Amino acid sequence: MAALIIWGSSQQIEVWGVDTDSGSEWKVRGNNQFRQMIEARLDEKVMTVALDVVEKASYKKDLEQIDIGDCTGNSPDVGPHGVDALIVDWDTLVIEVDDTNDGDANKLVDETALYQALGFEANDEEAAAKAAEDYAIPCMPPDLEEVFREAAIPVDDNENTEPLVDWDRDNPDMTVGVVYPSMHDFRLALRQYALIHEFQLGTEKSDRQIQRLLQSPNNQGLIGKMASQAWVEERTIPLLKEKPGMGAKEVRQRLHAKYNITIPYQTIWYDRQRVTEKLFGKWDNSFENLYRFKAEIELRSPDSVVEIDTVTVDGKKHFSRFFCSFKACIDGFLNGCRPYLSIDSIALNGMWNGHMPAAVAIDSHNWLFPVAFGFFDSKTKEN
Repeated sequence: MAALIIWGSSQQIEVWGVDTDSGSEWKVRGNNQFRQMIEARLDEKVMTVALDVVEKASYKKDLEQIDIGDCTGNSPDVGPHGVDALIVDWDTLVIEVDDTNDGDANKLVDETALYQALGFEANDEEAAAKAAEDYAIPCMPPDLEEVFREAAIPVDDNENTEPLVDWDRDNPDMTVGVVYPSMHDFRLALRQYALIHEFQLGTEKSDRQIQRLLQSPNNQGLIGKMASQAWVEERTIPLLKEKPGMGAKEVRQRLHAKYNITIPYQTIWYDRQRVTEKLFGKWDNSFENLYRFKAEIELRSPDSVVEIDTVTVDGKKHFSRFFCSFKACIDGFLNGCRPYLSIDSIALNGMWNGHMPAAVAIDSHNWLFPVAFGFFDSKTKEN
């Protein structure tokens, strides 16, 4: 406050407390009363005060002895109480400048003490202590947390016992002296090199350490034989990462356009199946992982609703239906959406033919708000 308000040497500050609810105000008589006002509002962290810049009482008494005259400029010789007035000669008046206190502000309260009294310093210390704590995984029992800690595998990125060897899988280098990580990678690189330069390789002698090869003349039919299952699988991985739903026919066309090689459709189909299982897992495992998904959701987001329905056929359990609604979606629908639900489903095409339903609401911005989703075999009243 002292830095924002400037007053002269003949003036002083009056502090008034203000109650914004009742509109009342009172004059603060001293530092103790001001400190009590701050302590009474520590919880609110807000205090309203008003400041007045007024003339000092001693300065007002001196002014009463001086009559500067009326508006015409005529100065009387006698004051209002019959006392001789003090005549000021403005031409000879000299104002002396006091440089000792120039620019100094009269602080009512020390800023550090006020910061501590309002509790800001304690809040900063508490936040720093919480940031330094090693938080455990939320909602996990201590014994299970200890098992996870013991199962952690220490990894040293600076370990130099085994060199890191990588190679260009699109255009491998066959210069003498180039090292490959393993014999499997070397054979893949050889096939890729032969396909790029359009020649056939034949094995003359091979063991675990040495592989002697023969080069045959250019022949399109022989080049097709160079595309082994391992090579096709290696080339299919980036294609399925780019487009997981790519079919065997499109994979075959993409490989033919890039390497000018014709590969049997059956080879492409089987390799695509293996790559799909390697990248995304097996279909059977995906149904089994639903229970792990349910347990993880209930652990991380309590009060969420996850239901899995099965049917028994010939003594074996089979997946039937699935429903999921997260706790955040439930709270958002109850507290921030209109009382309206729209339900629809989309057909699934693949190994498991069914429908994926979803329930959405409308929030206050007229935007769609997801509430729940699931899976079932068909659109029936029961589902």
